[in-house]
Amino acid sequence: MNKILVIDNDEDIRNSLYEILTTLEFQVVIAKNSSEGMIYALKELPDLIICDIMMDNYSGYDVLRQVKSNELTITIPFLFLSGKSTIPEIREGMELGADDYLTKPFEIKSLIKTINTLLNKKKQYQLIAEKKLSDLRYNISSSLPHEINTPLSGINVSAQLLKELKGQLTIDQLGELADIILTSSQRLSKLLNNFLLFSELELICHDEKELAQIRQKKVSSCLSEITIAIARKIAQEKQREKDLILDIEKALIFMPENRLQKVLTEIIENAFKYSQPEQAVIIKMKKSFNKVQLIITNEGKSLTPQQINSIGAYTQFDRNIHEQQGIGLGLIIAKKIMEIYQGNLAIKSIPNQETSIELTFLAVDNLP
Repeated sequence: MNKILVIDNDEDIRNSLYEILTTLEFQVVIAKNSSEGMIYALKELPDLIICDIMMDNYSGYDVLRQVKSNELTITIPFLFLSGKSTIPEIREGMELGADDYLTKPFEIKSLIKTINTLLNKKKQYQLIAEKKLSDLRYNISSSLPHEINTPLSGINVSAQLLKELKGQLTIDQLGELADIILTSSQRLSKLLNNFLLFSELELICHDEKELAQIRQKKVSSCLSEITIAIARKIAQEKQREKDLILDIEKALIFMPENRLQKVLTEIIENAFKYSQPEQAVIIKMKKSFNKVQLIITNEGKSLTPQQINSIGAYTQFDRNIHEQQGIGLGLIIAKKIMEIYQGNLAIKSIPNQETSIELTFLAVDNLP
């Protein structure tokens, strides 16, 4: 049974709504003024709030602000009742997060239709959220054990061989086992660091005060120098220096150097990972009045529109076909960093030809 909170200081309106809604088998909570309404909204956590705009103590707008500022009530549909719904009045309510308006006196048919529409919309949002949570659980359960167990097995087996065959191993064999242990420990370290960084960025994104403080600091970095250094380093490690094509000019952007390095490392590593030797990795720069765009394109593996829309933490695509390391955190970490520093990350892909990551930064020069 859906619960509806009615907030109105007009007794006749309250009684009418109570009779209508209880007849329709809704559970109804009544608040005689906005102060009671704000208390009941948090206490009862209704499925829908119906609220008058003009009341004696606080207005319906005050109630709406309170509801939308609390994480427990922010998703509750909010229906305004008003004796005079002017365009400025409607605009103010919509900007604050109201879902719909009804003008007094209202028709019962319109009231029922509006209520059902808002409740159905909420149900659809809940289903989408549950599916996303289910997908996240599946992605974690399928990728995380593999990513932990694979390097752990490398370390354990190598250590066991060192213990059991001590004195029998050649210098070259000892070197091979040391390489396995080092590579495996580095893989585990990156997994742990990415997980911790992702958690940190998630907290920042949901803390408006910290987000504002970060953006106000206006820390700058040289995008061109850092991009060239990271791209050449990765190309050298992959032994693909000839595949790297750079078309970059000097540019300063607003982002701390360590965050910029993380973004570029994840994106450029992916460009080489999802392309083959002799397939180009092209990095170009475009500058506008207050923006700098870095476009990183790799020939080879492409993404479908559905895959692009599904990109998130712990998400990998076609792992059964393309064996990958990582748990899909790198790209979403880069995306979150870009958003925190008021930039943007966009993905464009041409089937069976290429994939481009477009990074848009706030430029230091000529910033308004």
